[in-house]
Amino acid sequence: MKTNAIMLPSVEVAELLGITKRAVIDACQNGTYSDVTLTGCNGGAGYLIPLAALPSLAQARYWSGRAGHEPDLDDLPTEQAEALWKRYESATVKLKERAQATFAALLDLERLQRDGHPMTGPGGIVERIQAEHGISKSALYTARKAVSRFPQSCWLPVLVPAYAGGNAKAAEFTDDAWDYFLRHAITPGARLKTAFKRTQREGEKLGWSVPSYDTAKARYEALPRDVRDLVKQGPTAIKKLSPTQRRDYLSLALHEMWSTDSRKLDLMVVDTDGEMGRKGRVFRLYLNAFQEVRSRALIGYAIGAGLNADLVRAGFLDALRITANIRPKRIQPDNGRENDNGEITGGVPWKFRGKVKEGGIIGLWPYLGIDVVWATPAHGQAKPVERLFGTLAGMFETLPEFRGAYCGHKPDARPEEWDKSKAVPLKLARKMLKEEIDAYNRQPHTGHGMDGKSPMQVYEELIRQPGAVFHRVTPAQRVVCTYSAVEVTISKTTGSFKILGVEYRSNQTVKLAPGAGYFARYNPNDLGATVYVYRGEKLVAEAERINLTSFNDKASAKDIMKKRAQYRKAVERQAEALTNLRGTESGEHLRQLAESISPDLVDQDTREILPAAAVVAINRAKGDGVPLPKAERQESESERIKRMGYELDAKMKTRRTEAIRTAGMGTR
Repeated sequence: MKTNAIMLPSVEVAELLGITKRAVIDACQNGTYSDVTLTGCNGGAGYLIPLAALPSLAQARYWSGRAGHEPDLDDLPTEQAEALWKRYESATVKLKERAQATFAALLDLERLQRDGHPMTGPGGIVERIQAEHGISKSALYTARKAVSRFPQSCWLPVLVPAYAGGNAKAAEFTDDAWDYFLRHAITPGARLKTAFKRTQREGEKLGWSVPSYDTAKARYEALPRDVRDLVKQGPTAIKKLSPTQRRDYLSLALHEMWSTDSRKLDLMVVDTDGEMGRKGRVFRLYLNAFQEVRSRALIGYAIGAGLNADLVRAGFLDALRITANIRPKRIQPDNGRENDNGEITGGVPWKFRGKVKEGGIIGLWPYLGIDVVWATPAHGQAKPVERLFGTLAGMFETLPEFRGAYCGHKPDARPEEWDKSKAVPLKLARKMLKEEIDAYNRQPHTGHGMDGKSPMQVYEELIRQPGAVFHRVTPAQRVVCTYSAVEVTISKTTGSFKILGVEYRSNQTVKLAPGAGYFARYNPNDLGATVYVYRGEKLVAEAERINLTSFNDKASAKDIMKKRAQYRKAVERQAEALTNLRGTESGEHLRQLAESISPDLVDQDTREILPAAAVVAINRAKGDGVPLPKAERQESESERIKRMGYELDAKMKTRRTEAIRTAGMGTR
């Protein structure tokens, strides 16, 4: 037991506890109180009990009584009072002693102030308390401020050092206060300090226990970080914390996968020659790039004023040019609209496009047999080309030649020296971009499977590897790659269709069933070239542009009249074959007709019709052939129309023969 411990007689302890003296003595004899001292009292034996051995509320009554003030525990909510004393009981002996010493100084200060003594000046209360209790003036004022909003019965636990200073109202949140603070803290975009101040204001009204801001912040940050981020920022925010994959680049073969994406460069350019539109136009360039994933080489790119399918096609054609027409097994595109349109990926399932339409556009990559593997939306880590873009941006966009033209990726990232009038000429931007891409392909790379070599070194080693097999695009397929594709509708009245306001038609399109369900491939750089019409994978027609003819153009008038006559004669020949089926009224007539058409079907002795073969084999090509050159098609146009008429006539004869045979057997 400490020599300076406060010892109380059993009578005083009984008053503090609200029990009889006999009960206190029995408790002392039973060992309920520690460090009890047996002493003589009024000629008999008595007990002295340490104040520290009594319950906390009994200690509060003792200290309050020293100041002549009966504690009123109803001044503070029971829940908050219990929280204060719970913290006091869990404090160390040293902290309790410091609180008791400060409490004694405050009680003396209150007593002297009630007696009318001045606070400051010679012989003032503050100087006297400093001398008697060894407490500094600042510590005394701080303690007085800390207990100013609490009843005297709770001063002692409030003065435990963990409660001193600042908002020393309580060390722990009440449940309602914590729930209120947490609800405001996890609101998207909310600041933690703002949520705490709101909780303080609400706590003053409702009597909540609210600790200091540092305590609130520490408790908030003790919550699992991933849970906090998910609630406050959404699923995308926790992707960085979720398990990630380490890609094994050595498992890939060269040209097994290409990664492609587009980016708006943070650089202003001026089109001085009108190459991409109006002369003098100032804009930010778009870059589309294709990266060979295994070697990390940038194998093709294109720049343009807009982000669309034409830019992607140009970048892909550049990649074919660089690789000598080698195409990949798979392409991993971004989910942007420039990739998900029919021209590029038509016929490939995509979760934002719905079901693949029957007879719809077969896009560029599916046409070449390239598998399309969509990148994960809003997840740049899934696209290797994203890392390349970051590297290239640092190499290209911040060149000294571009000072004043670099505009940053958003307005508040724009340098002060930026000025629209300092835009870089397009020709210079293209030249510098090519140089930086060449530099990137030849600088060492530290990624997995690179061994410190440059992308171009790895590419050259793998392209010469024995046994490597690559898919090469044929010249005819490359021509198709240069064409755009668009869905078309065949007119019911004219058999024509329109592309970009230009009308196309041919004798083949007239024979097609009118309506939708077709798509056409056309040369975007020459709308006067032949257009090829498809239904799904099958080429069903070719069409030419319908040109406007001058009123006095005699040669054009003769040419159109000649084509019209050829078309009319072919149709009349087919119609004549159809009308010949009408005269099938009698068996004798059928026999005469059969003998005139196919003598071998009639028995010369009995004059009966013989049975025809049950199956007629038709030879069909496996796929559509490459269209003949235009010159050859023009030279054989008349022969082709005649041949079509003869073929149709032969088919009609076969049908008539079958009808004659059937009808003749019925007359027997």
